[in-house]
Amino acid sequence: MTFERYFKTCSYCLIGAGFAAIAATGNADPVSIILFAAVFIVSWHIDTNGLRRHIPAWILNCVALAYLFFFVFDLRLLSRSFMTAIIHLLFFAAAVKLLTLSKDRDYLQLYCISFAELLAASTLTVNIVFAFCLLVFLLCGISTLILFEMRRSNAKMQDTAKVKPFVARRELQGSGLELFAPFPARLFSVTAIGIALLVAAVAIPLFFLFPRVTQGFYRKPFGSTQFISGFAEQVELGQI
Repeated sequence: MTFERYFKTCSYCLIGAGFAAIAATGNADPVSIILFAAVFIVSWHIDTNGLRRHIPAWILNCVALAYLFFFVFDLRLLSRSFMTAIIHLLFFAAAVKLLTLSKDRDYLQLYCISFAELLAASTLTVNIVFAFCLLVFLLCGISTLILFEMRRSNAKMQDTAKVKPFVARRELQGSGLELFAPFPARLFSVTAIGIALLVAAVAIPLFFLFPRVTQGFYRKPFGSTQFISGFAEQVELGQI
């Protein structure tokens, strides 16, 4: 597997983990899920860089401005829920970025959107699917950030270097990926899994050791509350 293919696979797995986490909460309607899934699949197969070159910047700006009015309409009349409207906004921003993916900042913005989706899903559900999405996000996030820095640093070096390190193959010339051919995908995968296990080994004990408070914005999940009858651990006279 080439470096470019491995980097794209990790990036899409990271983006897909955030989308799957928010879709599993049940707060996103089926229409928005199907539309984003279609954009997600199509963007993998098309030349997004070429599509971005053919779309003027003012058209994208007009589309973004038009969605601001739609967001107000969605919030007031369509979904009538702030969280659902925010989910639609995240789906729209991610879909536009996926179809016009061409620069490093586009990848970074998609990573941030995916993290926002995962963060929103953490307040909306306690489903076991979220735990799986969190695991995939952690593993792919480590791999993607390492690969992104390798890709960015090597492209910068190729732009400033006066002497090429070696003669690259024709299909790699000018791509900025000459140093990563052939790419050791299997060894890198084992290294990324080892880093993820090390992060989990440090984070899980800290989670149980650090005190947790109930103040702040995320003090309770969004959505309807389920009331359960019964007795509490402490009973006071005159209190229910």
